[in-house]
Amino acid sequence: MNSTVHCIRGVISALLAYLSAKMGILFPVMVILIVTMAFDFITAWSAARLTGVPICSKKCGHGILKKTLYIICVGCGLIVDRLILSVAAHIGADGVYSPVFGLLVAIWLILNELVSILENLKKAGAPIPA
Repeated sequence: MNSTVHCIRGVISALLAYLSAKMGILFPVMVILIVTMAFDFITAWSAARLTGVPICSKKCGHGILKKTLYIICVGCGLIVDRLILSVAAHIGADGVYSPVFGLLVAIWLILNELVSILENLKKAGAPIPA
């Protein structure tokens, strides 16, 4: 392998290590959320192709925008966590609160994506129970 590939791998590894250190337990949950969003997009596209429904760039753009807004929702949950931690530190209640809102929003969105994936599979003809 050439040095460019090693450099790219090093940068990606460093970035992932940094994000993991900063995000803690939220990092693997966010990875799962991003993977489920990708699978949802792929299964929706596949279901459309298999059923003969024309693929519309407007609808694809809407889906990508919706998934971007999902990430913003997780960010809002993290802001709420940060505000509560800040207020707790200000009033001397350090260690009383553990950040949960960002995590709860991310998990809720993962569940939403999993339901959407099942719906897409059903549209594609997979034998999904009612």
